[in-house]
Amino acid sequence: MRYRWVPRSSVENDPAGIVGVPAPVAAVLARRGFSPGAAAAFLSPEWGSLSPWHSIPGADRAAEVLADAVRRGERVLVHGDFDADGVTAAATAVKVLRALGARADWHVPCRFSEGYGIGDTGIERALSEGYGLFLTVDCGIGAVEAVERLRRGGISVVITDHHLPGPVLPEAEAVVDPELSGEDGAPWRRLSGAGVALMVLRGAAWKLGCGDMPELEPDLCSVGTACDVVDLLGDNRVLVNRGLSVLRTRPSTGVAALMRRAGISREAIRARDLSYVIGPRLNSAGRVSHADLAVRLLLTDDPREAAELADRLEECNSLRRELDADVFADAGSRAGKGSCVVLGSDSWHPGVLGIAAGRLVEKLAVPVVLVSFRDGPGRGSARSPDGFPIHDILREALKRGLLTRCGGHSVAAGLSMDREKLEPFREFMERRTAPENCAEASRPLLHIDGRLLGTECSRETVRGISMMEPFGPGNPEPVWIARNAYAVTRDAVGRGRHLRVSLMVDGVLRNAIGFNMVQRSSEFERPVDLAFMLREDSYRGGDAVQLHLLDVRPALGGAP
Repeated sequence: MRYRWVPRSSVENDPAGIVGVPAPVAAVLARRGFSPGAAAAFLSPEWGSLSPWHSIPGADRAAEVLADAVRRGERVLVHGDFDADGVTAAATAVKVLRALGARADWHVPCRFSEGYGIGDTGIERALSEGYGLFLTVDCGIGAVEAVERLRRGGISVVITDHHLPGPVLPEAEAVVDPELSGEDGAPWRRLSGAGVALMVLRGAAWKLGCGDMPELEPDLCSVGTACDVVDLLGDNRVLVNRGLSVLRTRPSTGVAALMRRAGISREAIRARDLSYVIGPRLNSAGRVSHADLAVRLLLTDDPREAAELADRLEECNSLRRELDADVFADAGSRAGKGSCVVLGSDSWHPGVLGIAAGRLVEKLAVPVVLVSFRDGPGRGSARSPDGFPIHDILREALKRGLLTRCGGHSVAAGLSMDREKLEPFREFMERRTAPENCAEASRPLLHIDGRLLGTECSRETVRGISMMEPFGPGNPEPVWIARNAYAVTRDAVGRGRHLRVSLMVDGVLRNAIGFNMVQRSSEFERPVDLAFMLREDSYRGGDAVQLHLLDVRPALGGAP
């Protein structure tokens, strides 16, 4: 993709006082607003710096309700979601509650027969099987009618969620959702669903006099956090850092089996592995089968069962890739060149729409909505470029009667609609995303963090960059520029799709890879400016580094 390069805007501090990292990395931290003291805390997120659990509004009440249920011996049904955040939150809640002595079970809805959120199946199970407490994790903030039905049936409800609330809140015994708070600067403000649940569970354990149990470690929570659309700053950064430490030294039986099946060395696991290896496999169960597979894997202590379930998840993930490729190819061939893409199909598998929509956003840099009518009423996924509030637009469409349901995050959401509403909804989206309404938000931008000289493209710089992990929303991996580089060799790799280039950068020979950029090979016939991420070259090993190209343009010199 061709981008418009812009410097990443931020408050600039003096990088000279930021020690322990190479100068280019110190400069990035300074540009992102970190003072020397704040940078030191950011680079070494200590477990002890995690916010007190009771600092989140509603958490104290929720913890008390959970503790009372344990004391009374009530059965607890944990209701989760079918994505990685939802299944890790559900598994964590069940593990902790059982360790506290509760009789806890779980229910994760089927994406295809129940859909997102609290549906009839979960409610009827809770009512018919004698549960006294219904705990939601990563869902429930919009479940007004469902909570009313449960409470009429004599069941107490505690909601823990992190999605955007609607105009009316459920009347539960306790509601915990950081989105309800106006404290945008709080470290817990952008917690994942698993993170919110873990905080409340810590409170319940404290009220029961159990302190920090092993079950309260954020190993599973770190996976859900890394995979969800949350800023990887504040408490999220602490949780992922601590979770990685646990996964490296004493992973649970299920996660250890999943890592072995995926070929991950536990000693070398990184945040990127959570997002791009473990998370997708947990997600795949809910996308093509049932998320119960993932929850069972995360809860089992039996190595044989764990190996079998890890194999089944691997099969799900392979099928997910095939289905995603089919949807992406079909939708890509039908997408126009307008301000948005809204498409529907009777053949698309509804479980992979979000992945395909996200890939189309990366390719086209416009909002994308894909809807499957394969099993009757339409179920869809919406994705949009960073900074484009697709959820707000969907909420407006819901009010206009164009959708029957929607929910999610600012740039990633799910929806339901009737078939006859697809065309009116497309027209609505085209009006709302027209350039005159949101030109700046929909333009493809590439934010540049700084320049690297050829000599600075080194393993030392890579090690400094790795100290900034985990990367994700709120803490993106640094994007660098190099000036006036020229190619020495270039060839197609990866079945002719990728471009491998050897470049002279400031008189130093460096290797680069451009994924899906082979069609731009001719641009390297003359000097170019590069936009790239710097990573270790695992193919060559040793101290080799590689420039992961994001974009190139004719050498210009000057500011980006």
